Amino acid sequence: MRKLLILIPALVLLSCKSEDPANLGPILNEETQLVSLAPCLQEKECFSSFEGSADSLQYNGTKESMLEAIKKIIKNEDRVDIKDESANYIHAIYDSGLSGLQDLEFVFTDSKIEVKAQARATYLTFGKGKKMLERIAFRFHQRDY
Repeated sequence: MRKLLILIPALVLLSCKSEDPANLGPILNEETQLVSLAPCLQEKECFSSFEGSADSLQYNGTKESMLEAIKKIIKNEDRVDIKDESANYIHAIYDSGLSGLQDLEFVFTDSKIEVKAQARATYLTFGKGKKMLERIAFRFHQRDY
């Protein structure tokens, strides 16, 4: 029991890493000129539309208006803050409480939004990043922005 009392706070502290992972940001494929997201790290809980573990968001309209829509949705979510953005990319950080920080990424093409959620911790995340992506997707499809 005593070991458990020491282990739990240690796990919580370790799950609160604040440095950015190395595999963030948009990547330009020089051959195709298409933008994608970096692949998931094997040791992290990660969900990506490029890797089939999350769905991309299809849209009709301009890329600029959809980027603004996603920004509004993110700004209305508790514990989610936009850290970086450009004309076709948003990086937000979701503080999922005891499960630690989750990096949420969105890259915008002409007809869809590719998404990725990656936990900074390697344990005790309970799929919270994917749940937040699903919540944002639901609000996007309901035009709740």
